[in-house]
Amino acid sequence: MQRDGRAVINSYLRKYPENNVEQRINSWVEKINNTQLLYEQFRGKKSKVKYEELATKPAEVTKRLCDFFEIEYQPEMVEYYLHEHHPIGGNSGTQFLVAKAQNKNLDASFAKVSENRRDYYQNPGLEISLDLRWREELDPGVERLFVKIAGKINEEFKWEV
Repeated sequence: MQRDGRAVINSYLRKYPENNVEQRINSWVEKINNTQLLYEQFRGKKSKVKYEELATKPAEVTKRLCDFFEIEYQPEMVEYYLHEHHPIGGNSGTQFLVAKAQNKNLDASFAKVSENRRDYYQNPGLEISLDLRWREELDPGVERLFVKIAGKINEEFKWEV
């Protein structure tokens, strides 16, 4: 799964405002380099999916992936919130939405979101949706630093509407 690095950095800084911005950007670059190396070395079937494309065309992207991996597409695949999940990591906000959709006790649930993020996850629909908050939230100085450090590597991930 690929995502515009500016959105990733914004998300980290929203969750962890005490982080050093330059270190966070360099850490993202290192993670991307390592991930791309692993992708190149893997000899099995593989596919790249942009988060933004999945969020804007979930059924189309899921069908394409099913065709590629030679599995039967089922429309309910995009209704992720209806199915049992056994997460071992990932976005706690998404896990919170799944627990909410399944009428689980959110306070006792494994899906914890901090109070400052809980409002965002209280009222959205459950369908996959595009999150472009970074365009409003990312400080212009941080974006300039990101472009200086990671602009070239982000070209593959960049999402422009």
